Amino acid sequence: MSIGASMFRLGTQGGKRNSQRYIIELTLSDGRKIRRTAHADRRASEQMKAQLVRQAERGEVGIEDLEAEAKRRPLTEHVANFLQAMREGTASAGRVRRPAAEEYIQRVGKRLAVMSADLGWSRVGDLDAAAAAGWISRQGWSGQTPDMAVVMLKQFSAWLGEQGLREQPFARLRGSWRRAEKSFHRAHLLPDQVELAAETAEQRPLTQMRHGKVARYYASLGRERGHAVRLAAYSGIRRGELLQLLWSDYHHGDNPWVLVRGETAKNGKTERIDLPRFVGEKLEQHRAELSLALGRPVHQGDLLFPRTGYRHLTVKFGDDLEYAGLGRRGADGRVRNEQGLVIDFHSLRVSYATWLVQSGTHPAQAMRLMRHADIRLTMQTYARVTDADIRAAVDKLPEPRERPAGAIPWRRAPSQLHRMDAKQA
Repeated sequence: MSIGASMFRLGTQGGKRNSQRYIIELTLSDGRKIRRTAHADRRASEQMKAQLVRQAERGEVGIEDLEAEAKRRPLTEHVANFLQAMREGTASAGRVRRPAAEEYIQRVGKRLAVMSADLGWSRVGDLDAAAAAGWISRQGWSGQTPDMAVVMLKQFSAWLGEQGLREQPFARLRGSWRRAEKSFHRAHLLPDQVELAAETAEQRPLTQMRHGKVARYYASLGRERGHAVRLAAYSGIRRGELLQLLWSDYHHGDNPWVLVRGETAKNGKTERIDLPRFVGEKLEQHRAELSLALGRPVHQGDLLFPRTGYRHLTVKFGDDLEYAGLGRRGADGRVRNEQGLVIDFHSLRVSYATWLVQSGTHPAQAMRLMRHADIRLTMQTYARVTDADIRAAVDKLPEPRERPAGAIPWRRAPSQLHRMDAKQA
């Protein structure tokens, strides 16, 4: 069977391309032509074209071929391919495509696996929007977490459509997009409290563990976590970005700084973050300690915090806060201070923004240091203003100058006062 295959994009209209996605056109031996909408990514579209040609050569091309094949494959295989597409940056149709952060990919995979197991989904045909909405509502999530789960399902559904599934199961799924509850508003920490949390990470294993060798090992891990906490507090770097920092991203000198690479940054931009000098000294101390622990010199391609993971910056950091007396863990597993505000690793970023405002940093500079696109996000969401800050601002208002006795011409006419003021000016 002679099969012709071509791949192209639709033409432009009004100077703008009609579609970012490729079109695959197959010409069968009897002259019939079949078109399929492919991906915006050329490489993925080439793979899809080769697959269609193989199907056509087997005489399997038909109206329902791709959909039938998608339904035959197990759901776990679809999920695995979807996660791989997220790593390659080809999972978002019609959008600017770039690889997703590995931490987010793992969270999506875990959530889809748990949801499928709870609802008994094993094939694409089992997917049901109503069942998914009910499952999300039963999780007891607060804030925007349910809406993020809806976004995840809609993205997965759109990707399934690219694989040949006509009816996207979650296309009509809608989130509530409610604002975060007050109980999830984060507190900011004082510099002394950050240092206390960092020191507690090292000291807590020494006081809680009996075996000296094991305690010293976990104290070493805690010391590394303490360095990570200091770096996050004095740079505003996010958890996912911090865990992927390499030693080649860190520059030590009179003016130390770290480089957040675009592939790890939330906004996809490579940006330099300047650090206080004492933080650079602490990182040099961490370099020596890490080299001793590894038994070799630290290489530029090594992770900055190789023994620190997601759990260390969530659960373990919460244990450090609670042991230091900075908060208490509630029934939901979150650590809160006396005012009921949440303290977690992201609170260090809130603290960084608050310190910038308290130190008199210009709002435009604070926005750049926080790597925000909107100054309102910096000043209204992250920066915290206390009563003491208000009092300090009022105390800085200028006072009137004292005039010598008799210097105010009370009995002069208004016209004379005007002439006197002009003369003094």
